[in-house]
Amino acid sequence: MERTDLLVVGGGLAGLAAAALAARAGVRVHLVEAAGELGGRARTRVFDGFSVNLGAHALFRGGAARRVFDQLGVRVPGRRPPASGIAIHGGKLHAAPGGPVSLMTTSLLDTPGKFELSRFMSWLGRAPFDSLAGHALVDVLGERVPTPAVRALVSALVRCTTYDADVDELCAAAALEQVQSAMKHGVIYVDGGWATLVAELAGVARSHGARLDLGARIVAVERDDAAAPRFRARLGNRTLDASAVIVATPPGAAVQLFPSLARAAAACTPLRTACLDVALSSVPKPRRRFALGLDSPLYYSLHSASARLADEGAGVAHLLRYGPATATTEAELEALLARMQPGARIADMQYLPSMTASNARVTAAAGGLRGRPPVDAEPGVWLAGDWVGQEGMLADAACASAAVAAQRAVAFLQTGARRVA
Repeated sequence: MERTDLLVVGGGLAGLAAAALAARAGVRVHLVEAAGELGGRARTRVFDGFSVNLGAHALFRGGAARRVFDQLGVRVPGRRPPASGIAIHGGKLHAAPGGPVSLMTTSLLDTPGKFELSRFMSWLGRAPFDSLAGHALVDVLGERVPTPAVRALVSALVRCTTYDADVDELCAAAALEQVQSAMKHGVIYVDGGWATLVAELAGVARSHGARLDLGARIVAVERDDAAAPRFRARLGNRTLDASAVIVATPPGAAVQLFPSLARAAAACTPLRTACLDVALSSVPKPRRRFALGLDSPLYYSLHSASARLADEGAGVAHLLRYGPATATTEAELEALLARMQPGARIADMQYLPSMTASNARVTAAAGGLRGRPPVDAEPGVWLAGDWVGQEGMLADAACASAAVAAQRAVAFLQTGARRVA
């Protein structure tokens, strides 16, 4: 029988961050991941000089994930993509307003629309997010952005930063804080893809003694409050005893191990996108780096223009249709690629019709960030993931909840050790 202080279930960003933080605090950590590799949705396909993420990934420079990485000494190599790009509206290409010059010169908006957008962006920089919590974005935009073209542009920015197609339903505070963070601090496209971050996190965890157990599936976790350790995890013909558990899995997998989480998990609505991940042998239009659809929920970005993802002259592009795929979505994304990079030679292309961008949408009806399940699950059990806790969205939520879970698990274990002593 194997023994450990802390069992971490799940080897995605949340599980790895929690394991690294707890191990660095001196706790014996055993992380169990059912897949044969770490990373979850942060995995990267590496082949023939290309590094291609599963879907479009960007790290918010001012978010919780970057804060946790800095705390652990995790390097984040890469660059911030340019703010300029293309807005697609009515089938036409326009310069997307990414700064004062492009705002004044874009053909997308008339003069009153440009002033309206400028006023909104000024307000966004000082927006009272606390007072917007629980309010639907549709109501806030209806009050502050009445012009349809301006509203379409703002909605596209919200889609881009939240990965959510139905922006009207979002909690205004959470959605607008995402946009503000992106505008103020920007994002980073990571050299080598997000596998770089996964490898760094795993390295930190291992360097502090954490055991990372891959290809091992936990079939049940039994609690024994009458004995120490408290938990016994069954992995096929193996048994692992632990004094505490951090569950860093999607909601459904968490419920299988701890049925008491069923109500919290049922309240989570997954956020899905259709993705087209493309390795390009040639990039005919290297300056066409970014485009957003205003009257259709489309996204295109040449990530290799800002991060080392391909050899010289080659490239990696990611395209999205926010929301559920339709029968024509794949063709729609391929047409967008052909429009952005006409005549490009394609080395590899992967279509993912239903990629989970997040395990929980942050809607006003669900209570916004405050409506997500808390990190504290049961005595001795904590949750971590993009569907947990009251801070951040996407990878920021995963890492923020992981940091809280690790801190509380360490305190719990240290208190128990003092009590025994």
